[in-house]
Amino acid sequence: MKNIVKEAGIEPSPKRSTGTWDQFLKTHAETLWACDFFTKRAVTPRGLVDLYVLIFMHLETREVFVTPSTRNPDSVWVTKQAKAFVNHGADRDEKPICLIHDRDTKFSPSLSSF
Repeated sequence: MKNIVKEAGIEPSPKRSTGTWDQFLKTHAETLWACDFFTKRAVTPRGLVDLYVLIFMHLETREVFVTPSTRNPDSVWVTKQAKAFVNHGADRDEKPICLIHDRDTKFSPSLSSF
């Protein structure tokens, strides 16, 4: 494996860790977005409920796309919100290329396909 990687021009790990996270962010800022959930407790006729909101933020401009809230952020809902986000970004000069998110179980595998 080491020889295959070396033939491809990729240095072994200790030598290639020269880039920093800051450099990565600056290099890809035009097309880099991050997403995460936040919760808000709401009073309803049935009592207090936790509402989940998924937000997408463009790291260069700090533009934010906020989804409608839900009480149940299942994979179907997350996928629907991701599609809405992609449609929102369709008019941009720089299309969203890279989406950063944590490993929260609310993120369905389908989100990685966007």
